[in-house]
Amino acid sequence: MSLNYATLLERTQLLFESLAAGDALGTTSELKHHKDIPHLYRQHRDEGWPFRQVGGGPFTLKKGTTTDETGMAAVIVRSFRDVYGFHPEDITKKMIAWKRSNPIGVKADIVAALAWAACSDNWYDGGLHEYLHRPDMTGISCMGRNGVIAGLAADLDQSFRFTVQQCLITDFSPMTIICCCAHTFLLMELMGGGHPAENWRSDLELLFRMWLSRETNLSVCLWKKAVGDRLDADLAEFMSTDLSSTSWNPLDTDWSSRKECPLLTLRIALWALHWSLSSEPFPIPHTYLPAEVFRMRGPFVLGWVALIGHHSDTYAAVAGPMLAAAHNGLPEGMTADLVIMNGF
Repeated sequence: MSLNYATLLERTQLLFESLAAGDALGTTSELKHHKDIPHLYRQHRDEGWPFRQVGGGPFTLKKGTTTDETGMAAVIVRSFRDVYGFHPEDITKKMIAWKRSNPIGVKADIVAALAWAACSDNWYDGGLHEYLHRPDMTGISCMGRNGVIAGLAADLDQSFRFTVQQCLITDFSPMTIICCCAHTFLLMELMGGGHPAENWRSDLELLFRMWLSRETNLSVCLWKKAVGDRLDADLAEFMSTDLSSTSWNPLDTDWSSRKECPLLTLRIALWALHWSLSSEPFPIPHTYLPAEVFRMRGPFVLGWVALIGHHSDTYAAVAGPMLAAAHNGLPEGMTADLVIMNGF
């Protein structure tokens, strides 16, 4: 596939806008326990939430304001625009400058990685330092900003390379990177007009392993050497984990102890995609949320993700691009008030 620079930026705008929309919708319920969501819904129902922007949340944001996921994704897109391509050195430099502007809600692991990168020789030193000091740590911030990568890549090999590299800036964890590559893979499939096959993970594993075996990029090779056998172990866990959507409902489950798990974040996005495309009756959760919410289908299912709470801004930032790619965009009410899109 050969795509010119203008085409790449055009399709990236759709993904970026939907990532920002998910982030802004989800920040209203960010850090809320799922038991508190019904009250929050009643509080904002007349304003249109969770299908319209209302702001609020732990940072008392104005309507249409986004958090760190959108901020980092914007850095990636602006770097691509400014230097006419994907250059992780420039992205890292711009991300360090962005962090120094005191953005809202930046997680501690991102702060630490960027602080280390600012005084290091290599753009990936921050992510490597964090991994070597906390090898069992897996975060979801990389997933929150990942949705734009599929728009910037001209083919699958590029999409895997760009995904790994955007992660390495702050996170070397194999599981995080595997889940981000799965996210990108699914987005590439959806943007091509297809839908994930039942055995999509087997296809992903084969293509990912083939790409890794022939990839010569120095940063990717350094990552493989740094994580060693952990990569195979995490890939095996990824392949064996239940990611089904029909037998599981995140609105009716207390999984707060796993709220920052990248596998959980990906599963929520897959759940949202499934129900956005399905015409089957949705099993209303036992959380006192009214049935009226679940009559909204198609891309409106992004609003369901905002009702999950916990790290709902990140969950919805991951799900948003998938729903937009599957439905050729999001409803105008979800995107009209996004502050960051003014002049973007």
